[in-house]
Amino acid sequence: MRAPTRINAGAVAIAGTATSNGVKNSENRKRTATATAVRPVRPRSRDACTVLPEMIGRSGSRSLGGEYVARYTTSTHDKSGYLTTKPEVIQEMVDHYAAKIENAIDDITLVKEDLEEGAETLVVSYGIVSRSAAVAIRAARSQGRKVSSLVLQTLWPVPERSIRSAMAGVKKIVVPEMNMGQYRVEIERLAPPEVEVVGVCKMDTTLVSPSEILERGGLS
Repeated sequence: MRAPTRINAGAVAIAGTATSNGVKNSENRKRTATATAVRPVRPRSRDACTVLPEMIGRSGSRSLGGEYVARYTTSTHDKSGYLTTKPEVIQEMVDHYAAKIENAIDDITLVKEDLEEGAETLVVSYGIVSRSAAVAIRAARSQGRKVSSLVLQTLWPVPERSIRSAMAGVKKIVVPEMNMGQYRVEIERLAPPEVEVVGVCKMDTTLVSPSEILERGGLS
């Protein structure tokens, strides 16, 4: 028996072995012939790594509709799980999904409550800003102010029942967030007309600090 031989150039193959009558096994010959070399990984080009916003609407940059192909899909499945393009079926399924979420809001939304009896101010926070809010609330309480806290761990669907419950009896709601006040709009929608809603917002890449919440939120 002849020892198996290796094929150079990175090819992975099984060399045929001689049978007793000198004829190579046909199966081994077939596998040798179909063996392919391992292709090296090519580095991605700069264009291949370009993020979408960089390709849209900026001076000197590529735009959609040019040499790049942009694809999107609104694929929807029917009740049997198959793709469908029928508008009436698609609308029925979308309505069904929305209803499932809306009917389970109280079960799937998460909040952390730290409500103080008799509080006139409520701080509604979420994400990393909730840590700064916690420090600010402790500082305000140490000065004798009664302040409640509601940390939203679910932003959508909006936990309306929990938010309205925490609002009960307060005169002011402070909403610190690291954007331009998008969630403050949700709080204003739910708050009674006599309750003041104050946004503490910034978008300069730095965190909202406890001192900013105290000063701009009127808690100091």
